[in-house]
Amino acid sequence: MASHDGTAGPADDPLTALRRLAADAAGAVAVRYDGRSLSYADLLASVRRLAGALAACGVRAGDRIAYAGRNSPLLLETMYAAHWLGAAFVPLNFRSSPHEALAVLEDCAPAAVVAEASSPLLDTGLGDGPGLVDRPVLGDRPVLVDGRPPAPAPPEAPAPPVCAGDDDLAVLLYTSGSTGRARGVILTHGNLRSNNRNVRQALGLGARDTVLGAAPLFHVGGLCALTLPVLTYGGTLLVHRAFDPAAALADLVTHRVTALFMVPTMYQELLVHLDTADTPLPHLRLPVVAGAPVPRQLVTAYARHGILLQQAWGLTETTSFVTCLPRNETLLHAGSAGPVMPFTRVRVTALDGSEPLLPGRRGELWVRGAQVTPGYWKDPQHTAQHLGPDGWLRTGDVGFLDADGRVHVVDRRKDMVITGGENVSPAEVEQVLGQCPAVRDIAVFGIPHARWGETVAAAVRPARGQTVSAASLRAYADGLLARYKQPTVVHIVDEIPRTATGKTDKPALRERFGTAGLT
Repeated sequence: MASHDGTAGPADDPLTALRRLAADAAGAVAVRYDGRSLSYADLLASVRRLAGALAACGVRAGDRIAYAGRNSPLLLETMYAAHWLGAAFVPLNFRSSPHEALAVLEDCAPAAVVAEASSPLLDTGLGDGPGLVDRPVLGDRPVLVDGRPPAPAPPEAPAPPVCAGDDDLAVLLYTSGSTGRARGVILTHGNLRSNNRNVRQALGLGARDTVLGAAPLFHVGGLCALTLPVLTYGGTLLVHRAFDPAAALADLVTHRVTALFMVPTMYQELLVHLDTADTPLPHLRLPVVAGAPVPRQLVTAYARHGILLQQAWGLTETTSFVTCLPRNETLLHAGSAGPVMPFTRVRVTALDGSEPLLPGRRGELWVRGAQVTPGYWKDPQHTAQHLGPDGWLRTGDVGFLDADGRVHVVDRRKDMVITGGENVSPAEVEQVLGQCPAVRDIAVFGIPHARWGETVAAAVRPARGQTVSAASLRAYADGLLARYKQPTVVHIVDEIPRTATGKTDKPALRERFGTAGLT
């Protein structure tokens, strides 16, 4: 357990916990996937085999091991096997194009790649089977297809696991790259241990819990929010290869799921099936929503089913959660991301970085704690821009603290629209216009304007049978939003573009519609 001063210890370490659970609770179910169950002993045996295969391929402490594939037990086995050898785990975004994935591989230079046989990367330069293959971008490195060793003879058992220090690289997570090239965020073993400790203490996740893992495990929310904590403390992880709302609802009932993490769009899709089936979910005690602004109407819709969504806030750079709203505050403080996690500090700083701000005043949210990244992979300039020598992470999120210490996230700093000298929060406009009956989905963003510098634009997916225009939205917004906050340009779209992590892809919208306000 953590010490009295909050220091994370061996009990909070994923691999140490796996080895202990395989001995003390060998038959307990660790992972369910595709109709199969893996006990903790089964999972450890698979990890040992894969670690031996990777060691036989020359993987050593300090190397990186990439994973190419979807959600599956193999992803988890690859991470544990990497840690066994003292190497770092690099999960690739399975939604990336081959060009994007190969750029990440070139950047992190893995000593080996573990790939599912179904991975499209096997047809795009990574090779067409096990063994050493020709990859012009990286040269020759072993690819273990479905975790099988490239050599025909089975590898020997691996040496005892490497004892990793808190500062050693554990996971390298690449951001979506929506603002340019993908950037690797360093997560150390100390970051993982601290996050596990925080989740256990704040949310009570433990051996009695079953977590539905439907969010992508290459993303910090999918991997670190609940997945690693529940496996570290002896619970069960129900892995879904991809998100299917009907299948998710069925498994929530069948397996009496107690906790899950999803982004708002996933909860929106699940709600359609929940409304139709009207299925009670009394065991679901910890439904966490994060990753994008949470519409108030989504919270109230779930509350009608007796489900109290718990809004959280976090970043890849903070190993998932910084805050989480308790169940008993879900309705009373909807829109808040909740109080700060244990052993974590948040402060609001003026946008120019000049001074901390008092509660109620908006500024940039800064975070400090043992779960905060030490920096970005091979990018000291970006590290220096976002991490101060005193340990404070400049998150780029704009928000404020209320009088009781709850965090309210208003918007991304880079997404703020400045029109005629006035600051406009797209998230605020989306919250208001998203309640218009004619609007099914909306994204608000800034585009250049010849007179005002920028103007407010909106991409709208209308509700079935409805017509939407700039005039109709402005008429709806009158009395709810100041005129300068109302969209002057509206584009009707079939779908709102989103990144791999479910966030609205604002750069894509600005690129597509960015010249509309210049005339």
